[in-house]
Amino acid sequence: APSKSGRFYTRTRKGVLITEDGKSFQNIGFESDDTNGRINCDAHGRVLLCQWRRGRFGLWRYNPAESRWTRLLDESHAYECNADPSDPTRLLLVTSDDPYYDRATGHGIWISVDDGASWSPANDNLPIRRLTACAFDPFEPETVVVGSSGMGFFRARWPKSHRPDGTR
Repeated sequence: APSKSGRFYTRTRKGVLITEDGKSFQNIGFESDDTNGRINCDAHGRVLLCQWRRGRFGLWRYNPAESRWTRLLDESHAYECNADPSDPTRLLLVTSDDPYYDRATGHGIWISVDDGASWSPANDNLPIRRLTACAFDPFEPETVVVGSSGMGFFRARWPKSHRPDGTR
């Protein structure tokens, strides 16, 4: 958690665990039989959790100040979400799907400029929509990188002035 030195989170089937010292852990909820999808923290110390395809799928956020989980997006293929380290209201989400279907249904990249209240697709010139990693460049937060399953990594500029209308 960037906002609190020594704090980190880990995900288990019994829930997300928080620790302040790396020795004692407290369960903050979100039990799941399937732990596919990733967790990250934003600059405010809120946890971003993607639950991929099963159970309570979608993007969820845990706010430690409220001790509460909130669903931000009901995207069943949500795989990873990261927040801009310089502006945590800018969110980057990638979706994925297994490659062995006749028709893959990953939706590529979604972006939010309003702290997850609305989302817009951002797939222009992207040759694949099966993505499993995303990040903001911490030294140049207008640069984002996404990682695909099989076609490498892609880098793009997302200017802070770009404020798309959230279609979802």
